[in-house]
Amino acid sequence: MMKDFEKETKSFIQHIQREKNFSENTVISYRNDLSDFGEFLKERNLQGNPFHQVDRLLLRDFLVFLKRKRLKEVTIAHKIFVLRSFFKYLLRKGKIFSDPVSFLSSPKRKKGLPTFLTISQMESLLKLPLRKSFWDLRDLAILELFYSTGMRLSELANLDLSSVDFQGEVVRVLGKGKKERIIPVGREALEVLEKYLNLRKSAFKGRSRMNGEAIFLNRSGKRLSARTIGRIVKKYATQISEESFWGLRDLAILELFYSTGMRLSELANLDLSSVDFQGEVVRVLGKGKKERIIPVGREALEVLEKYLNLRKSAFKGRSR
Repeated sequence: MMKDFEKETKSFIQHIQREKNFSENTVISYRNDLSDFGEFLKERNLQGNPFHQVDRLLLRDFLVFLKRKRLKEVTIAHKIFVLRSFFKYLLRKGKIFSDPVSFLSSPKRKKGLPTFLTISQMESLLKLPLRKSFWDLRDLAILELFYSTGMRLSELANLDLSSVDFQGEVVRVLGKGKKERIIPVGREALEVLEKYLNLRKSAFKGRSRMNGEAIFLNRSGKRLSARTIGRIVKKYATQISEESFWGLRDLAILELFYSTGMRLSELANLDLSSVDFQGEVVRVLGKGKKERIIPVGREALEVLEKYLNLRKSAFKGRSR
């Protein structure tokens, strides 16, 4: 039964790779989402052709399956979108006679508030790599390029030596749909990058397996993955978190307003005991001092939890 599913999944992935020209990251995302659906079908232990047994009831059960994993609405919405594309593909191939996913509506996506660093925070961030070692210089070059160009994480990870024009002060990247973009680069970023590349020759001297094309390498001499670069940036960003404590407080206020719709006076009177993180609700005293229990979104609770954790260190040693 699952062989049919795996065969068609493989065919669909090849279709979006070769004919749709989707990026590597998008293909990985689609493959993972379909893998989750396959895992769900295995648990159901269906017999015969699985595609003929997918109906509204089964898809509703799949939504429950995803929600039990405590996934965010945006993640669930993406999985439904991928399923919709997959079943349309099967319909075109004549593998099914009707599209069971067409009725399924995606959960409403919350419009998240954008998070960003101020100029002073960014300046602090760029001072964090100590410049004492080759690896510090590599990390600084990553941060400088991000700040100077605004390129995507995947674009930075895929940079080759030939991508950078030091003379013209530009970098060529392959963006979505493998379209080339030419991005101006600041002089400071290029200077740090040049120092890093000069030191790289001696750092990897004598290593035959070093990736000579990739700009950013790990300690084994291989290209740094987008995920690893993300971890490097996050490592330094968390070090300036105390500086952004007040910004996080303001974001927690806005998230709670957005998620609960509570009154201003109710929010101002919130105590630590008002919030039930486990039950995902908040208890407030409304008009006439009547208690109201209001559901709170997971994202709002996550921001609030970060703020409360930082608050301990922000007020450390203050008796009042």
